[in-house]
Amino acid sequence: MHPLGILALVSLIAITLTMVIYFMTNSVVTVSHIAGKNGINIQDLPEQCDINYNTSPDISELLCCKDSNGNTTDLKYIELYDMVVSNVPRPYLAVCSQFCRNGVNNDHITCTDLGNDPDIDSQQHKFNQCIGLTKPSDCIGDVKPVAYDGIARYYAYSAGKSLCQTTAICT
Repeated sequence: MHPLGILALVSLIAITLTMVIYFMTNSVVTVSHIAGKNGINIQDLPEQCDINYNTSPDISELLCCKDSNGNTTDLKYIELYDMVVSNVPRPYLAVCSQFCRNGVNNDHITCTDLGNDPDIDSQQHKFNQCIGLTKPSDCIGDVKPVAYDGIARYYAYSAGKSLCQTTAICT
């Protein structure tokens, strides 16, 4: 290639990079300006829901659950939480409400008590624990992960152990 062609190519790349940086900077400044104008401190915005490596269990040593056909799945049972977890997120209320034998009241915070259930306090405790673990409160997302295996995040999948009657080494 001719030296002038190389110089022209380098100049074109430099101009393109300069324009990209300029537009990126202006975008950040514009977002910051709009946020500040509306009384929003962008440093206070919550982050994506992610795992807390200091408090969430490392489940890499747990066995995987087998399905009804005997196939090994990605599901794992965490006895501490009395729940089956998966690396695929599910809506937290759909999972947590499974701890309530008679369903959840319209307030979405209490198990339905039909008046004759001696186990209602235990159900309510497990429901509350599940909500506390999975409901996004200080982060952005549909559900919070509850455990991890290496870089994989695991989410509440099912209440109790019914989906994990037999286990095997994960493949």
